[in-house]
Amino acid sequence: MPRKVYAGWVQDDWNIRKRLTLNLGVRYDLETGVFAEHIEFLPFLKANRPSDTNNIGPRAGFALQPRRSHRHPRRGREAISARSPGQPAFWTVRYTEQIHPEILYDGRPDFAINPFNGPAPTYAQALATTCAVSPGPTCVRVARSPRSWPRRTCRLRTAIRGHSGMQRQLGTTTAVEADYAHDAIEGGAVYAAESST
Repeated sequence: MPRKVYAGWVQDDWNIRKRLTLNLGVRYDLETGVFAEHIEFLPFLKANRPSDTNNIGPRAGFALQPRRSHRHPRRGREAISARSPGQPAFWTVRYTEQIHPEILYDGRPDFAINPFNGPAPTYAQALATTCAVSPGPTCVRVARSPRSWPRRTCRLRTAIRGHSGMQRQLGTTTAVEADYAHDAIEGGAVYAAESST
């Protein structure tokens, strides 16, 4: 599903002391189309729902140079941003462009191999028999997925990302670094330790 993703931030550095620098800033995130806002799926979803536009989060970081040696810098950062939950637009569109009719057993002996009692209907024919189009005691109920998002949950999830680590310079062209990184999103978190040379 096509969507537009925008993000921007401003940040500045403050030299608090000779060996300590703080990075402070703010970030803005905007995603449109992530909840298929233009899709109508009555009575559950109305078309042209508003996008989530209030996603402002702080960013903070530091760089510290220990007194003992310029070869052991330490640094870290933490930022709050907004992320889309993944596939709500896909599921919303899928369930507005597909019909999964529920055909009740009518007692015919060949029902299992011929549930429609003839050729399978086209999309337009199946749509005409649904309860949304032709309500009545014999209308066809359409399956609805819980994955199509109602308006009350159409907001981007908060993500808190950060890392802290240190480096060790070996000679003039080589350094070793180790970081502890975390990515905490509403509903779960990921933590990792990583190193590189």
